Amino acid sequence: MLNDKIKQFISINVTGHVFMFCTREGIKDPKQIRQYEKRAREYLEQIANEGTDIKGLEKELRAFLERLRDELHQDIEIVVDGQPPVEPEPEPEPQAESAPGPEPSPKSEPEPDPEPTPETVAYSDAMFAEEEAKLKEEEARKKAEKEEREKARQEREKNGKKSAPKQQSARMEEKLAIQRKPIQELLTKECVEFKLMTPERAKHWVFNLSGRRIEDVENDIVDELRQKLQDNVKSYMRKNKKENPWPSPALQEELRMEISLVKTIKGMLMLTSNILWEIRNAKESGKVSFFNRIKKKIGG
Repeated sequence: MLNDKIKQFISINVTGHVFMFCTREGIKDPKQIRQYEKRAREYLEQIANEGTDIKGLEKELRAFLERLRDELHQDIEIVVDGQPPVEPEPEPEPQAESAPGPEPSPKSEPEPDPEPTPETVAYSDAMFAEEEAKLKEEEARKKAEKEEREKARQEREKNGKKSAPKQQSARMEEKLAIQRKPIQELLTKECVEFKLMTPERAKHWVFNLSGRRIEDVENDIVDELRQKLQDNVKSYMRKNKKENPWPSPALQEELRMEISLVKTIKGMLMLTSNILWEIRNAKESGKVSFFNRIKKKIGG
């Protein structure tokens, strides 16, 4: 049985990575996206039950999406050719023999992945340590919210029944406060860490969220994050014209379209994380300089 930490890891990462995958591949059908999420989630749960840890799950998720991309592109090639896929003919059943023959040789195992460099291992360890810290923070936040709700309920019972309008107003404000808290944390922590927003701008938006629904202000926040991310990417490309993961105008336009499609704060943070991952991946292939320098440059 999966523990809570594994469940949370699968839930958070499958949704984010599949969303980014479908965005890159131009898939907009919600039903198809949910189907891919279900396949990825079932696959990770299966291997997690076999003993795979969080590090292994992240590696397997990336491998799964690569296989899914190959599968999707193979389907596209079949449609372009105008021919259905040729199914292999069934193998004839072996005839009974008087004596058992030699056992068939096992299928060759796929070549193992190349050994990660010390720098890659260090980065992965830091990333997963950060992920575990975030999971602990999320658990603590939920516990604190539960205690606050219970305390508020006890206060209401202690002070007696209030009028219906006041009760509805209090419940609405409490609900809005609960909804705002995760977004406020994203603004003051992740957005600032990714250099998408200064601490002063984060405080400004936190203040403007007070007493309002997330839907009323999220579009304005996302527009500001989108503009800052585009500025950071352009600045990075100017400084690394011949050494970046998007050397051609076509790839740069594709990246620009990805940024323009994101409509939520969480989606913008996931995309920023994905861009940093692509830079790191290109660097490991010998195309760009050290990841720490790249991360500093893309931050402006």
